[in-house]
Amino acid sequence: MNYYEHVPPAGGKITINPKALESLLSKQLQYHGSLYPVSSVIRTRKFIERGWKINAGQYLKMMLQISELDLTNPVVLEEQLTGVDTWYFAALVTSLREADPEKVNATYIGAIIDRIF
Repeated sequence: MNYYEHVPPAGGKITINPKALESLLSKQLQYHGSLYPVSSVIRTRKFIERGWKINAGQYLKMMLQISELDLTNPVVLEEQLTGVDTWYFAALVTSLREADPEKVNATYIGAIIDRIF
């Protein structure tokens, strides 16, 4: 939520959101919504490995957004996995595209995930 704008020729401008600065200083993740909530959940691993914390409420906000998605649809799933663990997830999406759509459900996808990871 903080960002840098390049403004030629003089340089740039840094915009700092007070809540985001507070999160940076406390290393506490806050979720404010995203077009890619699945990627957001997966990215939290990197932050946790670096000493950040996230409370259950923030995860719940991500889950609520995810519950509105049809992740059995390979197009939706591929879009949601943009930018995270690309090779593994590309293999998952390829497997789903080749599968009989009548068989694709959470259990079927889980079995593919277990084979890939």
